[in-house]
Amino acid sequence: MACYNISIMNKDQGRTDEAGNREYIIEKTGGPLKVYNTRRRRNPLFRASTAKAINVTDQWYVDLTGQLRLARLRAGLTQAQLGKLARTNQAAISRFELGKMNATAGFIARLSKILKAEIIVRVKYP
Repeated sequence: MACYNISIMNKDQGRTDEAGNREYIIEKTGGPLKVYNTRRRRNPLFRASTAKAINVTDQWYVDLTGQLRLARLRAGLTQAQLGKLARTNQAAISRFELGKMNATAGFIARLSKILKAEIIVRVKYP
């Protein structure tokens, strides 16, 4: 008679949903003293996020993406070429330029370094 022992380990469990459920669970078969088989399977309680692509419309973000797009065009690079240099793909560059991606500071810094563009952030108080 096989005993199923399900344990939660930190290794290879994928994403976490809003309720805190991990995408995968590690299932071990065997008894309390000996583990015969270990496998990773999908967690039936996991619910992937249903959020669609965002549309960032803040004026500063629109200006930033527009200026970096102009810098890319001035450098004579296609989106695919820039994506390869930035260790990402063409779709991510396109989403960024269209304002459908909330880019991280690291991503923006990588693009500006490749395009030799200086980004200056200025904070104005009313």
